[in-house]
Amino acid sequence: MSRVPIIALTGGPCGGKTTLLQRLAKLLPKNGISPLFVPEAASEIIIEAGGQLPKNREENFRFQEKIFNRSLANERAQLYEAQQLLLEGKNPVVICDRGVMDGKAYFADPSDFGHMLRFRSDVQEIACRDIQYDGVIHLRTAAYGAEEHYSCEDHETRYENSIESAQKRDDRILQAWMGTPHLSIVPNRPGQTFDGKMDRAGQEVLRILGMPVPMEHERRWLVKQPVSMNTLGFCEDVLITQRYLATSTERHVRRVRSRYPKYRTDPRYAHYYLTEKIGSSGGSCQEPEKVIFINEHEQLIKNEGVVGSPVSKIRTYFVYQDQYFELDLFQDKHEGLQILELELLSPDEPVDLPDFLGELIEITGDKSYSNYALATAA
Repeated sequence: MSRVPIIALTGGPCGGKTTLLQRLAKLLPKNGISPLFVPEAASEIIIEAGGQLPKNREENFRFQEKIFNRSLANERAQLYEAQQLLLEGKNPVVICDRGVMDGKAYFADPSDFGHMLRFRSDVQEIACRDIQYDGVIHLRTAAYGAEEHYSCEDHETRYENSIESAQKRDDRILQAWMGTPHLSIVPNRPGQTFDGKMDRAGQEVLRILGMPVPMEHERRWLVKQPVSMNTLGFCEDVLITQRYLATSTERHVRRVRSRYPKYRTDPRYAHYYLTEKIGSSGGSCQEPEKVIFINEHEQLIKNEGVVGSPVSKIRTYFVYQDQYFELDLFQDKHEGLQILELELLSPDEPVDLPDFLGELIEITGDKSYSNYALATAA
């Protein structure tokens, strides 16, 4: 049975999630998609508690655990309903009003989130962040860039009653998701209306769903000088190793990838992917991707064979000017090679490059720097 896509809408308070959900309820059916919505568990539980919040760290731990469990149960219930729609020949998607990783931002110590999951066999923190959702859309709070519109009125479960507290919450939520492979940030741009922001967010949802086709637009730059990780601000590293299947052609590249949190190469923490890049041209290509099990990963390599050598790299995710960058530091025979990447909504979208990285040489569309070329280089 096909996998139902699931998307998390997140961000700081007063970012526009409620409005976006209302718009998606109209937009998606117009595009032949049947949306199912997962309500925000935290709001449900706060209302059930009469608006009372935990008074200390221990109470908050149990409170956040309850929210996490409710979120997970709500998501699973809607995924079950979505599978029934699939059987009826429909095209469902599950849209979540916040994802389970949001809870990490509400612990006094973010490490408490990992402690909460430590003895669970049904869920893992890295899996919640990296593979549970097909895409994560972070709507920046109005407290960043649209301060005059920030308000707590008519929202009984919003307790960030100042611009500063809203900004802090927004930052912590974004940090909780740092490292997820498919994160889109929708900011409040100067001169942009709220409707424009909502239109942008709606386009991001359609892109994640591969509408009209699963097209990826990416720009890449060669980083010439060594990078100090201290200049990146809050960031997250993962270790990636990818092999190219022998059935690949220049116009249809097929690869398998393993992805580990840095410093945790135990297979229990790894995730595996099969990706196909079709018709790559000038930084744009169709790129359908799916999560696979380790045995599928090994069987693909065994049955189809591979070309060239493995490509290993440490990928560092960081945010600059509300853009979610990937900085790849290559290992083994390509050690010293550094490539900066940015996924875009459209190929002509303007980009603000981090000046602290020094000289950057654009290599978008240069196939000699593609990972396939690096794998097959003599």
